[in-house]
Amino acid sequence: MDVLYLGMRPKGHWANKPKPERQKILQKMSVGWGKKPKTGKWLICTICGKKFYRKRCHLIRSKHHYCSPECHSKSKKGKIPPNIEIARKNSPIKKGNKNINWKGGLPKPYPNEWNGTLKHKIWQRDKNKCQLCGKLGRKRSDLVCHHVDFNKKNCQTDNIQLLCRSCHMKVHWKANKGVPGLKNYKFI
Repeated sequence: MDVLYLGMRPKGHWANKPKPERQKILQKMSVGWGKKPKTGKWLICTICGKKFYRKRCHLIRSKHHYCSPECHSKSKKGKIPPNIEIARKNSPIKKGNKNINWKGGLPKPYPNEWNGTLKHKIWQRDKNKCQLCGKLGRKRSDLVCHHVDFNKKNCQTDNIQLLCRSCHMKVHWKANKGVPGLKNYKFI
């Protein structure tokens, strides 16, 4: 058992080592008493060439090190990945008829009469209420205009009625027309 007295140091203490080893240890130590020795490295910034110090924990986290956030942002700008053409070719986002949302280049199904003024007239006529359940529409998105004969080209005011979203879905399912936007959906 090692007994410590005032002024005595344990066997592994750095002060008990030979002078060249002590000098190396003292060089690594920070300035001041009670501080941990520095374990990082001095590096040179690849962007500006400035010399800077990085702690060991930061060296482990990343391969690339820069002296400042400005140099880091400069290193990222304008870099095009070498495999960009392959990435574009394999991307699910395509243009034109190769896009998954392509509808054959057809024009919109509604005629020019189908506009905001017609919808506003319907809202005023039906007094912001669903014509089936009587639900009051507090916002514009609560109620929708529905074509009674399911013909989008027929924009006569007597063919259009105001329905809440729930009733609108029910009407389309009962008529076996499916939900607007979900074409050719069938139950199993």
